Amino acid sequence: MFSDKVVCIAGASHGIGRSLAEAFAREGASLLMLSRSKHVSAPDDCIGRADAIVMQCDVSDYQNVQDAIASALARWGRIDILINAAAILGPTGELWKSDPQEWLSTINTNLVGTYNTIRAALPGMIERQDGKIINFAGGGAAYAYPRFSAYAASKAAVVRLTETVAAECLPHNISINVIAPGAIETRMLRSVREAGGEVRTVGTMDQVVDIVFFLASVRGVSISGRFLHAKDDYRVLTAGMPPDLYTLRRVQP
Repeated sequence: MFSDKVVCIAGASHGIGRSLAEAFAREGASLLMLSRSKHVSAPDDCIGRADAIVMQCDVSDYQNVQDAIASALARWGRIDILINAAAILGPTGELWKSDPQEWLSTINTNLVGTYNTIRAALPGMIERQDGKIINFAGGGAAYAYPRFSAYAASKAAVVRLTETVAAECLPHNISINVIAPGAIETRMLRSVREAGGEVRTVGTMDQVVDIVFFLASVRGVSISGRFLHAKDDYRVLTAGMPPDLYTLRRVQP
């Protein structure tokens, strides 16, 4: 399904990002895999093949990101699909007990990192008048998440960033959406549980892969600027849906 696509995945060393890299590799996509970890490796499907670039990259550093995107452009000439799965949980506990630098570091990775990858990838997409960007929200993006203020604030901001950039890109045939994956059994979820965080909707990695594939394919071409949960009935959505549906809005009586 994606054999002719170039996919950039930020946060590709573990968790959702790693599973998505493996899923796209199985579909024959060319991959740019970014991770802060020194130990990230290409999926087994890519070993010995020439369709994967694996780079250590701190997404909070724009020059790092720009250099990584440039490597993909030099090799393949384009990025078709950008997926932002890089995130950290950040400090836990009441805000007034948090470390200011740890709090800011969470914003820099989760929000500024998302901005950086979009900023680096968009010019090429706009030039080609084609592209897909998929971001990830999480706990606290749509509701208060006590004891996780940095993570919640960063993810809520990613939703509004997605909606805003989607509106800016309407004339350029670029769709940008953000996914709430639900609580997936990953290293981060273990940390949430250990910190006493509330776990509401438990999902599966297959559900995450399904919605990403839907939005990244021609089936999701008419959907942009939406905040979708992996368990939503997203396959029936159309371009004519109400403008406030699946968006972050103030509810009035």
